[in-house]
Amino acid sequence: MANYFRKFRLLIWKNFLLQKRRPIGTVFEILIPIVVMGILILIPLTAPSAQDECFSVYQSTKIDVSNMKYDGGKLAFFPQTEIVSKLMARVENITGLEAVSTSNTTGKPWSSGASMAAEVSEKDQNYYFGAIEFLIDDEDSLPKQVKYAIRLRSEVYSPWNTDSTYPQFIPDSPDTWSQYDYKFLPLQYAIDTAIMQMQAALSHGIPIFPYPNYTTDYAMNMVSLFMPLLVMLGLMYSAMTIIKELVLEKQSRLKESMKMMGLPNWVHWSAWFTKNLLFLLISVVIFVIVLKVLVFKHSDVTVLLVLFLLYIFASILFCFCVSVFFSRPVLGMLLGALIWIATLVPYFVVYSDRKYKAMTRSEKAGACLLPNTCLGLAAKLFAQFETIRVGISWKEVSEYPSPDENFNMVWVFCMLLAECAIFGTITWYVEAVFPGEYGIPKPFYFPSMPSYWCGFSSPKVTLLSNKGDPGKQEMNVILNNSAESSDDDADGNADVEDEPDLPVGVAIKRLRKVFKGSSGSKVAVDDLSLNIFKGQITALLGHNGAGKTTTISMLTGLFPPTDGSADVNGLSIISDMDAIRESLGLCPQHNVLFDRLTVKEHLDFFISLKGKFGVEAVNEVNEMIGDIQLVDKSNTVSSKLSGGMKRKLSCAIALIGGSEIVFLDEPTSGMDPYARRGTWDLLLKHKAGRTIILTTHFMDEADLLGDRIAIMADGQLRCCGSSLFLKSRYGVGYHLTLVKRESCDEDAISNLVKSHVPKAEIISAVGTEIQFVLTSESSQNFEALFSELENNLEQYGVTSFGVSVTTLEEVFMKVGEGAEKTLHDQVVDQKHRGEQVSGGASQIPIPEADASSVGEFNTGLSLKWQQYKAMLLKRFLNARREKKLVLTQLILPLLMVCLALLLIKTLQEPMQNEPPRILNLSNLSIKGAPNTGFYADFRPNVDPDKKNALFEVASKHLKDVKVTLKDIESDLHKIQSGNQGNNILVEGKKFQYKDDEKDVCCNYEFLVLNAKCKKAFTSSELTAESCKTNKNFGYNYCPKCINDDGSSYYECRNIGIGNTKVNDSMTFYNEYVLEKSNAADYFNTHVVGFSFESRDGNSASDLESIDSTVWYSSKGYHTKPDALSALVNVLLAYSKKDDSYHIETINYPLPLNSEQRTQNFSAVISSAFFLAILLAFAVAFLAASFVPFLVKEKSSKAKHLQFVSGVDAVSFWLATYSWDFINYLFPLLGIMIMFAAFQVDSLKNDLGAVFLLLLLLGLCMLPFVYLVSFLFKGPLAAYSTTVFVLSVVSMAFLITNNILTFNGQKDDADIVHYIGLLFPTYSLSASIMDISQNNMNRKHCQPEPGIPCSWTKNVLDWDRPGVGQATLYMFVEAIVLFLFILLIEMNFFISAKVNISSEPQMRRKEGEDEDVFNERVRILSDQEGNAVEAEAVVLKDLTKVYRGTHVAAVDHLCLGIPRGECFGLLGINGAGKTTTFSMLTGDLSITEGTAYLDGFNIQSNLKQVQQRIGYCPQFDALIELLTGREMLTMYARLRGVPDEKIKGIVSDIIHLLRLEKWADSLCGNYSGGNRRKLSTAIALVGNPPIIFLDEPTTGMDPVARRFLWDTLTGVLKDGRSIVLTSHSMEECEALCTRLAIMVNGHFKCLGSIQHLKSRFGRGYTLMVKVGSQQPTVSLTGIADSEVNRVEVVPAFQSPHAVPSSQSQVFANPTAQLDNPDSAPDSNAVNRVMQFVTSAFGGATLMDSHSGILHYQIVNEALSWSYIFGQLERNRSALNIVDYSISQTTLEQVFINFAKEQHSEDRTSVKRKCMCFPCCR
Repeated sequence: MANYFRKFRLLIWKNFLLQKRRPIGTVFEILIPIVVMGILILIPLTAPSAQDECFSVYQSTKIDVSNMKYDGGKLAFFPQTEIVSKLMARVENITGLEAVSTSNTTGKPWSSGASMAAEVSEKDQNYYFGAIEFLIDDEDSLPKQVKYAIRLRSEVYSPWNTDSTYPQFIPDSPDTWSQYDYKFLPLQYAIDTAIMQMQAALSHGIPIFPYPNYTTDYAMNMVSLFMPLLVMLGLMYSAMTIIKELVLEKQSRLKESMKMMGLPNWVHWSAWFTKNLLFLLISVVIFVIVLKVLVFKHSDVTVLLVLFLLYIFASILFCFCVSVFFSRPVLGMLLGALIWIATLVPYFVVYSDRKYKAMTRSEKAGACLLPNTCLGLAAKLFAQFETIRVGISWKEVSEYPSPDENFNMVWVFCMLLAECAIFGTITWYVEAVFPGEYGIPKPFYFPSMPSYWCGFSSPKVTLLSNKGDPGKQEMNVILNNSAESSDDDADGNADVEDEPDLPVGVAIKRLRKVFKGSSGSKVAVDDLSLNIFKGQITALLGHNGAGKTTTISMLTGLFPPTDGSADVNGLSIISDMDAIRESLGLCPQHNVLFDRLTVKEHLDFFISLKGKFGVEAVNEVNEMIGDIQLVDKSNTVSSKLSGGMKRKLSCAIALIGGSEIVFLDEPTSGMDPYARRGTWDLLLKHKAGRTIILTTHFMDEADLLGDRIAIMADGQLRCCGSSLFLKSRYGVGYHLTLVKRESCDEDAISNLVKSHVPKAEIISAVGTEIQFVLTSESSQNFEALFSELENNLEQYGVTSFGVSVTTLEEVFMKVGEGAEKTLHDQVVDQKHRGEQVSGGASQIPIPEADASSVGEFNTGLSLKWQQYKAMLLKRFLNARREKKLVLTQLILPLLMVCLALLLIKTLQEPMQNEPPRILNLSNLSIKGAPNTGFYADFRPNVDPDKKNALFEVASKHLKDVKVTLKDIESDLHKIQSGNQGNNILVEGKKFQYKDDEKDVCCNYEFLVLNAKCKKAFTSSELTAESCKTNKNFGYNYCPKCINDDGSSYYECRNIGIGNTKVNDSMTFYNEYVLEKSNAADYFNTHVVGFSFESRDGNSASDLESIDSTVWYSSKGYHTKPDALSALVNVLLAYSKKDDSYHIETINYPLPLNSEQRTQNFSAVISSAFFLAILLAFAVAFLAASFVPFLVKEKSSKAKHLQFVSGVDAVSFWLATYSWDFINYLFPLLGIMIMFAAFQVDSLKNDLGAVFLLLLLLGLCMLPFVYLVSFLFKGPLAAYSTTVFVLSVVSMAFLITNNILTFNGQKDDADIVHYIGLLFPTYSLSASIMDISQNNMNRKHCQPEPGIPCSWTKNVLDWDRPGVGQATLYMFVEAIVLFLFILLIEMNFFISAKVNISSEPQMRRKEGEDEDVFNERVRILSDQEGNAVEAEAVVLKDLTKVYRGTHVAAVDHLCLGIPRGECFGLLGINGAGKTTTFSMLTGDLSITEGTAYLDGFNIQSNLKQVQQRIGYCPQFDALIELLTGREMLTMYARLRGVPDEKIKGIVSDIIHLLRLEKWADSLCGNYSGGNRRKLSTAIALVGNPPIIFLDEPTTGMDPVARRFLWDTLTGVLKDGRSIVLTSHSMEECEALCTRLAIMVNGHFKCLGSIQHLKSRFGRGYTLMVKVGSQQPTVSLTGIADSEVNRVEVVPAFQSPHAVPSSQSQVFANPTAQLDNPDSAPDSNAVNRVMQFVTSAFGGATLMDSHSGILHYQIVNEALSWSYIFGQLERNRSALNIVDYSISQTTLEQVFINFAKEQHSEDRTSVKRKCMCFPCCR
């Protein structure tokens, strides 16, 4: 467990380090939530200021039925029975309304209450007042219990809300208006009076309870809407980032690589969860603090914290869950963002009161399974509690904010925890069963497998020896549970060498892998069996696509095998991969590095991951950094390393930590020769005790490192053995190469060679070289042949010659014959077909550069039109094949719009009929708990028994309706008596009034009850100023109300002291309630009050003499009629002396008529807002989909290559704009079709305006995203940022504008609006809302004084709600942005000034080579420009200094390259080669100096220069979804090749580079070699006079590499100039006529290859491989002497060497030993060392390891024949297995110079900051 914890801590460290190194993204993730929270706090900050309001007292108003008749209309009733008719006659008398029971339509009585209601509803509201439906069975007399329903019209603006008891947000202020007052209560009163058969109307007053001081707050409703929306927006970037990082880590194989090195999966997920949690905790804490301080002031901060923590838990796991379904980051981020947004959509649906109230608890819990919807429900609960001034503390988490609510915070917490469990489980299961492209899937039933939970038992391993059983490839690891033998393997196979007696590290058994794709199945590995041994490096060779990488991927668990298996250290890759990975080290083909970790941090991370830590780990890391020669780069992040450095680091990661099994897939790819040799030393140093599998395209690397070499072709093993074995098996003898003079007599040479070697054959006669094959059996004649050639060079017209034995490269090409035909293969094929050549020499078919003549190129407008078509066709072809675009540009936007329209239809669905509601106080009970009611009987002189009887009746009835009645009469008397005379009683506190201390009256918190105090205030003896120091004074918040006479009712609400009746019982009733109440929740439980007084002072006890008052709480919708019903029933039971009498009143609203059903105005406004939001998101994702291609095209240099090929900015961007707009029209039409189909009420009449807006949106949006694309190098970052800017930022403006508008901040809202119009998505969203608002206002709103209601007939009017401003903004912005893009592309804002040094440096610098100096003098002294005109390329003081540094990357280069020359530019990684190329092609600006290409200055005539060059960049700049033929056709068009000739020219160049087989395949499917061929073909198409090739053969196998050389030779013959960079010295020797070696940005040497060898090389290089046998023969010609120790000294330079154009090699391929791989005897090595020292004077030992001796011989007197003769005659005696002798190679010259990289100071260039030199 401690080990797991260390790994967990390590991953946390890694994750936070990566986050820290992503500063912009990190700032975004922190700031966006803060900014969004800033928008949320605008709600309370900009809302009307919260005001402290005074207490309120309400007069008891009597129910007046006398005015009902003036309302007009008939009163319908049902049924038409006698008793009902009599009853309605009384009602008619009381109200003055005509009661009818027959239909106006049929003239007959209604058949049912429903038919009556239907007619009343559809009729004009002036015709019918309403309807009454009696539910009475007895037709003759009224029953004791009468039920009736009042059926009145339901208004859309103010429905009856019969399905609710309280508003969703219970107001914190008294609600003095009730819709019941207008018709309902008078009608209820009249019917109840009629039922009670009273002759005179009862006297009922129905005041609201008095209300204490309160504070107004209008923000909570908006908070509940905007908080979840803003939090969703604020965390959207973080959610997208989490998904992107996880998928990217999976796609880039980083995750699988870490698992390969022992990382448990659960630790990986735990570390990611912890990192994201800790990081998001910053936002959470800020959220909670802000919400507590400014929004949810009454809630417990810990409850808020727990809510957001659980929300973050669920959100992180939700992102994890989403990530496992994707394998591509862009798609994952795209759909992840969509799903993230979609998790809030259900909340939009349930936000409205009507929808929310209709949901059951289960439905709310189900919706709460989505994190953002759950947060929305929580916000609604918080807002509800905050509205009643309670908030949510831990006490309230299980409470409900109102009786109607069925959901509370406990449910929210539980559902968030359930989400965590659900999302975590899905992540765990899906990743295991569907791991994606990389990884081995588990069976779907794996949770039921005991082995998953308990682990596998490790098999026992027995090591067997192969000794004595040669020729068989047997498994060296026998598993106890396996009965299978390997006798069928390669028994007696001549292509497989006998296996060594070593333990097997990896045993591959019939491994097979088949990839399935749209074009069918491809067998990548076919029945492969191979043993790989410990302590050896096994080189796995094969051409591109042979199956090497796939094999390694299966062995490391990256891919599951289709069939077969393999054992690694005795463990199966099928079942024991987790155990295998604990000892694996991997260097994959493509660098798998963390871009933002340094070299040291990588090694620290991986060594700790492998289980090493402490001092031992630190020492190993430091040692490894030294071994890979990156000490100076140890603190450099990997993204800043060169390609070669990254490969070194990848090798070190594989080796560090003691990995037993190491896989190295092309570890030195991209390295220069110097770095490659350093890597070889690294591998040899760490070889012991490990099983190392190496793949490479460098045959010298395989030859040197490979103890055994296995060659694959077409997924199969072709041969396997040591280098010597393979050379012996496949060798054809020796190759004699002669370099001809112009006077060379080829026939004489041929005759000479055949006279000594009769079977010799000519195999090549290309250029200045002629090559023979010499058979091995004639080796005894070689010395005489060489001697004759050396003595007669002039006679035969030969400058030099050399001999080489069969190389491993030739073995490779012969074994892989048929995979890719080479020039040599063609010659051999011709010979086999019997095609004889004349003159004794083979006529070699060298491919010609473009066979077809281009003729005249297009120019002017025809060229522009051709380039425009090429760019348009490029986009068309890419779009046609990019299936993802169908999703991102069509399906996804339309899906989001469809979702928005469905949401609108859901919100705007027809209004439903309201259900009936029994008006009963029991409805106010919360969880069945009784509420409280007050009772006071003020009737004087009434018998106490009768008073008590009334109380008992009232108490009993209220108990039945769950109200406990409290008699407060005595309390009221105490208050009254306590305020008589000089006494003052306030909430139980006593004070005394004194004339000299009148300010004691300021202690009244509510009503002033003392007569003397009242007089003091009314006479102004006391004023508000007198009492302002007393905080308890009730009028402090409304001082002007002290003397109010009732005229300021709305401000003072009957609290004027002059109007206070200090002797009225009702005054003390009000005071009692005020003293006991609070504004928060008091009136939720204290719902009703009764008081009784005698009418006109009458002491009678009958009902007609009683003035009754029923007090009610204004918190509920229906409390007023509930209270009246209770009073009526109390009085009825009291008058009848029988409590069985009961009247039940039902509010049963009339059904909605057809017009009312379509009127849902609140839904229109909210749905328009939601539509605007989702439409903005849809358009944002649509717009962002146009960005990745542009950024990828730019970052891959494909765009630069197109500009280099001739396209101009206008053609490029106009074609891009045209195609993207055409593409945009499809989703636009889809959106319009959906708008028309859904018939959105608020938009259906203005679809033309909507179409215009969408059209302008496309025109504006495309240049906007083009501009954004310039800011990014990676498509992922560009995509996510574009989505963010166009959605989140736009939504922020939209929400801010709405908040400010709602809160009355119109001026500020206008400012936000005008700024927001700069964002196209905001313009669209705001316009959609304006159109909706305009339609609603036009249809339903009539302007009235004081009521803002404006609309326009023409929706395109300038003033809002017209959308004229938005349309003009978008139109102008489209033009301005597109012009701005063109100006940027044309470098309008960058000065084109040519910076040439004012004082040419004509003096020779210290240490400067003579040739380099002479060239600089020649170029700088050419004032007349002769060199510029005569030469293809001229560099004049070319200098580049990168921003942020003062060191020159390219340092004052001066060079002239003649026309028709191939010039080589050599240097290690970082020397400045690619920077030079980038400046010469216009990709980088020039700091100083300039360059001329074909006579044109690159700084002032860039377009002319680019039309004359072809460019093959270092990394393939291909568009992956175009075929090779399409790519070449496009570039031919860009260069202006006439259309009628393009097809032929493209076909010729395809044939030239042998790309016919792949010409019509997508570039993305090309192998590395074919990609380089195509890149070279692009550079050649159109016959440009100057061709730049930047490492053109990198990644090619030897076959493809040699073929490309032959092709470029033909190009040179065509008279064109080639400038070449390469890491292959062999390539430079084959192609370059002249070259320069760059070190630290300047030239160290310059000249022809032979010139450089002569100047900087010295003598010969001798390589001798010594065997382990003891010699049995005496040395010939050398005396035995004591063996002396030979000192090893470093190489040194000599100006003299034997001239030769290539390596000269002699070898003995026939030497056979019993065990050549055994370590040689030290005595044998010493004898050879003594022999070399004695025989070859001037020999210096340079290196010695594993029996291979490397000598440098400096002795010009030695001849080829002498050296060869001595070695050949003594090889048996010395037990020499193999030897080679060569002149010092170009590579050795290069390495000597490469050692100087960074060892000398570079030139410091003083840059200018604006107009002044920068100071350092």
